[in-house]
Amino acid sequence: MFGDNAYDTNITNGAPAGLHPHETNMEPAYHATLICRTHDDKKCTNDLRLEVKFEKIPGVHPIGVANSAGNLYKVGTRTWIQLAPGAGGPIKAGDHSTKQRGPFDLKVMDLENDLAWQFQLLTHSLTRDTDIYPIFSEFVRKIRIEEIPDVLDPVGPPVGGAPDRRRLVPRVSYVNLPGMTVEALTLKTKHQFWIKGTTYQFDITKYEHFDTDEIRSAYPDGVQNSWNGLGTTPDTRWGASFSNSEWVTTMAHQRGLGVGVCGPWNPDVDSFFKSSKVGGFEHPDFTRTNAFHADPWKGDGFKECITRIQELVRFIADIRTKVEKKEAERIAKTNFAGCEEFDD
Repeated sequence: MFGDNAYDTNITNGAPAGLHPHETNMEPAYHATLICRTHDDKKCTNDLRLEVKFEKIPGVHPIGVANSAGNLYKVGTRTWIQLAPGAGGPIKAGDHSTKQRGPFDLKVMDLENDLAWQFQLLTHSLTRDTDIYPIFSEFVRKIRIEEIPDVLDPVGPPVGGAPDRRRLVPRVSYVNLPGMTVEALTLKTKHQFWIKGTTYQFDITKYEHFDTDEIRSAYPDGVQNSWNGLGTTPDTRWGASFSNSEWVTTMAHQRGLGVGVCGPWNPDVDSFFKSSKVGGFEHPDFTRTNAFHADPWKGDGFKECITRIQELVRFIADIRTKVEKKEAERIAKTNFAGCEEFDD
């Protein structure tokens, strides 16, 4: 079962054995990757990657700043990453590694379900002194989420004075500055779920990569841009990730340390992967809150991690099969012309 926080253990006794999302109107989280190029009067360039996580600001906000639901998003956490020469883009949707290999990258092909998954640990070189130069803080201050009509909506643009009935979609608005321009942009819409009673998190992410040539030509430096009215369509892909908040906390100890230096944590597998003592989706008896059960993993946290990954692979494969069946039925229905097709 899924929950909307890490320590939600409220599962009813009638919970089914399969994998089901937690029933909630949870809003997605928005993240963005911006590949920025800095340049000076001597035409020296430097490519940087800005990772941004947006935070929703509650309250009443003026029209034109908030979205249709009245929510305002501003930049929360952000990280400036130094890119190697020639690695500044363009990036593709879902390419959150920017072709940078980490110290650990293990790929596994599930032949039964025709899906692949991988363990990946990425390292980055943080850009130093971004808090000293005003151009970085000025650039971040102008980044926001806007909502515009979807150019891909089959409803089409309004005719005459009719209202625009196209669905609204989020887009990242920003300002190119003299000395800093955005070369590539990826908006990541994350649907995040906690696995109940654990610190494991499962994300389903929509990656939308935007070519920035058109918007860069339409707006001069120093002017807040907007994707509204432009013909740029994103390259859209979907992905899924599985993580643990304890891993993030542990690896954060490496921040600022040199290569080969271990922080105050034990690198042994048995220590890094800890058992949650909560059974998998296919072992629902271990997830009851009002009964005592022994650790179903017997202290083997790595076994738990692999088992949960395999369960999620089967879950994704099952969803894919259902979607393909539904699409095939739709196509068959569309291609059927009726009995009159066979009349003489």
